[in-house]
Amino acid sequence: MAGGTHLYYDFFGKEVPVALEGSSHCQVLIGARKVKSRSPKERRRSPHKDDLDGSYNNKTQKDPSPSTDIGVSDNSEGSPFCTQIQSILSQEGASLKTRHFICPSVTQLSSVDLNKGLSIEGLGRPQASQLIAMEEETKMATWNGLPVELKGLILEHLAYGAVAERRSKTSKSRSKRHDMGSYAVVCQQWQRFIEKINFSTLEISSAKDLSRFDEILQDPIRRSYLRRISLRIELAKYANKLAKVPETDHEQNENEIAFTQGIWNLFDILSKWTPSGQSMELELSAASPSDKNKYFGELGLDQDGNSRFFDHDLDFCFITAACEQVGRHGLPEVSVINSCQILRRNHRNISSRALLSIISSLPKLEEVRFEPWHQVDLEAQLEVDSDYARTFPFWPSHIKRISIFEHFDAFNNGPEAEWEDAESVDDNDADPTGGDIALPVLTDSAEEAGDVARTSCPSLGHNLGLLSLQAEEMAVSNVSDATAFFQGLLACKPVWNNLRRLALTSHTMIDGIDHDTVNGILRSIASAAKHMPALQVLELYKTDQFGGAVFRYSVEILSTTASWESTWDFQIGADVKAAWAEVAKKNTPHNITFLPEIRQSDYRGPYVFLDENLKTKDLIIHPASLEDMLSKKLDKCLACNGYCADPKSEEQMGRLNNA
Repeated sequence: MAGGTHLYYDFFGKEVPVALEGSSHCQVLIGARKVKSRSPKERRRSPHKDDLDGSYNNKTQKDPSPSTDIGVSDNSEGSPFCTQIQSILSQEGASLKTRHFICPSVTQLSSVDLNKGLSIEGLGRPQASQLIAMEEETKMATWNGLPVELKGLILEHLAYGAVAERRSKTSKSRSKRHDMGSYAVVCQQWQRFIEKINFSTLEISSAKDLSRFDEILQDPIRRSYLRRISLRIELAKYANKLAKVPETDHEQNENEIAFTQGIWNLFDILSKWTPSGQSMELELSAASPSDKNKYFGELGLDQDGNSRFFDHDLDFCFITAACEQVGRHGLPEVSVINSCQILRRNHRNISSRALLSIISSLPKLEEVRFEPWHQVDLEAQLEVDSDYARTFPFWPSHIKRISIFEHFDAFNNGPEAEWEDAESVDDNDADPTGGDIALPVLTDSAEEAGDVARTSCPSLGHNLGLLSLQAEEMAVSNVSDATAFFQGLLACKPVWNNLRRLALTSHTMIDGIDHDTVNGILRSIASAAKHMPALQVLELYKTDQFGGAVFRYSVEILSTTASWESTWDFQIGADVKAAWAEVAKKNTPHNITFLPEIRQSDYRGPYVFLDENLKTKDLIIHPASLEDMLSKKLDKCLACNGYCADPKSEEQMGRLNNA
């Protein structure tokens, strides 16, 4: 660059040119090194000299270890020179320190590129008498010299990067991954920070892990870091050829012993802990090392429709497992658990009695998340529903947050099956209250439209409705219809004093159902909502392979609104609007505002609809389960024109047509 001067310096060990246009009297500090900028000819001279009023004191500047800190000398804080240099260099990740130095102001910065150099225009040549440097030693920034906040950011980046790599499905082999535990041995300061993250979530998958868990968590400091325990009970192994063969009686007994010992031993350890005031989650699941995901569901059925995964419910066998029965429920009482979860990744049935024993042994329990899978057929589903219906009335009253979501994508016949008629249900499952308030029932048009395979078990819905009276937040999805949830309960004139958030599903909210039926459901739900004085949001929704819909009632600080979104045309009836206006008038200081109905033309499947359109999705489904659902690729089926569990491609359709 004509008339310019050049300065070379090391940046992360790399020599980088800096071109200063119009002057050779700008001083740049790089780390601990102070260099006077000069022309290329002058730069070749040694020692470095420049005549400042004829009295320049030539001295050799010591050059400590390289540093990534960059400092620029200028005559005042906030000068154009420092301000613009700082702005640009900060984009390169460098830390800029301003020094006092008398020099002309910079009127323009033309470009900065650390690979090509720094060009500064507009520097006039000052009088030598104006250049009086107040030199300061710049020391290399060490780890101990960094601010606490910056140290935290660096360690946090290391720790969470290692966590993400460990959990990534695409990460390299375990031997090549970063071991976060190795960071903890650098020094005591690192150990405290890394262990706070490392011990926040612990996964236990074997008896050996459980023994080590007890040993490591004897340290009260480490124990205070713990926020989540994931117990994955290891069931018996089996040969690959038995993957599609149901468990024998011997295998079932072995698995129940492992199930009993795993939970009992963990509860025995935790029962000795003193509550610290911090919330702690417990996730339970069971699996065999021989299990393969591809056999969970349709591919795992034998010719008679039996499954190794679904044909048996895990239950406790304290005597056979040689575990001492403690108290009424058989398990040691644990006071440090606030949330109990059985999520989508659990692929074994856990009996309703076992779940009741578990949650009844947790006196500080506030939240239950239960995500069972829909069973192989309607008969098996009705049996499971009836078992849970009998235990729901005995759930502890201190549980305030309840989320039950039934997953229905394990079997291909789910979307094509019909709801059973209520008359086919055993008399023992009839409505126990004999309620006389009529709620809309499923019409023939709904059955013809097709829906997720589901039995009608009135006692299940009714007992879930009773359970909601103690809850502050509750979501029941696909397990029971909203009609059964309130059927008979309204006759008792209940009051949900503490219920703030509620999410339910209704199988009537699908395309093809008569609009009067859907409006009847919305009107009936409004009758119940009038008795929910603390209600902040209520969502009634449904998704299937063809579309989705959601009705939302929302109370904000400055407004109360009601809205409808669906993938098909629908209009909220005038009587429905009047009913919800009464709800708002009774329970809020606002008049209700009905937002225009929205029809979505682009439907990308039930999981995406739930993720993008449900305000209560955090209550409806655990984030880890939703992430897994969204990662499951759903292609539109050319046979049914929907997002079914077994979509047919053009090639498959061609073979079917030619057959």
